[in-house]
Amino acid sequence: MTGSAAVTLPGAVEMILKSEVPDTPEIAQIALKGSETSVITIDNTLTDKTAHEVHLNAGAKVEVTIKADESGVHPLKPQPDVLSKKE
Repeated sequence: MTGSAAVTLPGAVEMILKSEVPDTPEIAQIALKGSETSVITIDNTLTDKTAHEVHLNAGAKVEVTIKADESGVHPLKPQPDVLSKKE
């Protein structure tokens, strides 16, 4: 078993894309630091610690955390079976 895994990457909001459809949230385009091709988009609707709706501004510095549960990861290299080792 490998357990769950996570990584947090620094990034910045490149631009805010306005929606042409009424009642559809804006989209925040976020560039992840260290790669020119790593861009993600999210709905630009977040909740602050007091449960109020907030929106990101273009240029905002952000951190993006990616988490996977145990069923979504595997070891990079096969791990030795500690119980089967002979001493």
